[in-house]
Amino acid sequence: MDIRVYRREDCGNIRYYPADDRAETLLRLTGTKTFTPEMLKIIEQTGYKVVQVRNYRSDNHKSEEV
Repeated sequence: MDIRVYRREDCGNIRYYPADDRAETLLRLTGTKTFTPEMLKIIEQTGYKVVQVRNYRSDNHKSEEV
C-alpha cells in the first residue's frame, strides 16, 4: 500500500503535503496540515510506501512520480 505526497520548502523548512486520499486520511490523525520527514519515516515503518510526486494538482489528484 502506498501514499502520495508532494514536497514544498518554506523558510528553510521542508514539508510534505498529501497528494491522495489515503495520505489525507493519515494526516488527519496527526491534527496537522503537513507531514514532516520524521512522520513519513514512521509511516514507512508501518508498511506504507511513501511516493513523492511532482506537478501535483489538488483539483483531481493528478500528479507525476518523482
